[in-house]
Amino acid sequence: MELQKIAEELIANQKKKPLAYDVFSMAKSFNEAKQINEKNGLIPPAIMNLAFSVELLLKSFILSERLDIYSSNDFESPKQANKVYGGHRIYELFDKINSNNKQKILDVLGSKIGKSLDSSSFNMLLVENNCEDPFVDWRYIFENEEVITINYDFLSTFCDALGDLLAKELTEKSM
Repeated sequence: MELQKIAEELIANQKKKPLAYDVFSMAKSFNEAKQINEKNGLIPPAIMNLAFSVELLLKSFILSERLDIYSSNDFESPKQANKVYGGHRIYELFDKINSNNKQKILDVLGSKIGKSLDSSSFNMLLVENNCEDPFVDWRYIFENEEVITINYDFLSTFCDALGDLLAKELTEKSM
């Protein structure tokens, strides 16, 4: 059998994972890139990678509720895919997560920062820490004429909370 056919057969027989797992893996990769940027003093790229990691973790949470989705092609249309998990704004993505998972996120984040959180106070934290839309704000930072700030520690803590919870949830669902 030629090598191409063997490769195609292996791929065809490989157990597919739902899209939530791939998005989670990508989020972890961007978080690792953030850590490399931090070590090298590359702060704007670290912020951008952290922001994108948070965005992908939120999208993975949304997709973890739809384990019948293996790729964006499994949606009826790109418009439907965008409705389910599209966008960049943290609160809008957070709002697409089911209420049970939202509460878990709020509880874990709240314990990490020492505050009791509900959806409203979480939204206020995003505003206070300049974290409403960090990926969009920071990916073209050099084009901005105004000074942009962000509470990096808050966003990093939020990322850790999401990553820890999602790793546990996806592990439980894969069993």
